[in-house]
Amino acid sequence: MTDYLDPAEWGDLLAGFSSRNRFRRARFEKFGQGGVVEEEQEAHLKNIAVELTGADAPCVIVTRLDDSTARPTEMVTAIPRVRRIAAQLDVDGSEDGLEIEDINRVLSVLRLESKVDGAS
Repeated sequence: MTDYLDPAEWGDLLAGFSSRNRFRRARFEKFGQGGVVEEEQEAHLKNIAVELTGADAPCVIVTRLDDSTARPTEMVTAIPRVRRIAAQLDVDGSEDGLEIEDINRVLSVLRLESKVDGAS
């Protein structure tokens, strides 16, 4: 796993990650001072981008599609003041997650459906 600390590199890295993993099931796990919070609802990854300007910059924006109902909805999660991102790899070398750590050292992990066993 490589940590990417330079936000200037994140746009291309996140675009590539999004492209390779588009429409895979994804959910968030958050690790912070209050313990671990795991999202129950999964949605399909649409896009991950970064905003490099503004008060909350760098801000990583994850867009997912929830198609569990007749009318799909977009789920947008913005993680402000990010200090580090890193891809997590599965046993076969495929990407199975993206670590996003903010300035307060709260770690949000976007867990992807495994290409090995289908779990996420």
